[in-house]
Amino acid sequence: MTTSFVRRSVLVLAGAAALSIGVAGPAAFADTPETATVPGTGCDLMDAEHAFHEENPDVWTRISNNPATLARFEGFATSTPDQRSAMQSQWGSDAGAVTRAVDTCAQW
Repeated sequence: MTTSFVRRSVLVLAGAAALSIGVAGPAAFADTPETATVPGTGCDLMDAEHAFHEENPDVWTRISNNPATLARFEGFATSTPDQRSAMQSQWGSDAGAVTRAVDTCAQW
């Protein structure tokens, strides 16, 4: 994985988080319980976070250290598969790392 790809992934997630905060306001920071279900996967949020950490530890560190970006990831992970697909279409290929983590969370 190239540094450029990682940087773009973080920037896309950060930008999406900033947009969601602008639209949703402080509610975007509501804590999502780690036991929240990731629809269509058989996983919970903690499993998805662990999968992301295993797939991309550097990117996960950046996401987990930024409350806005973490909230965006949690929102993505706890969305329905159709909602995630629509979000991925909007983000383009940069959403691949996030999608892979959510799709493979049952393996962890």
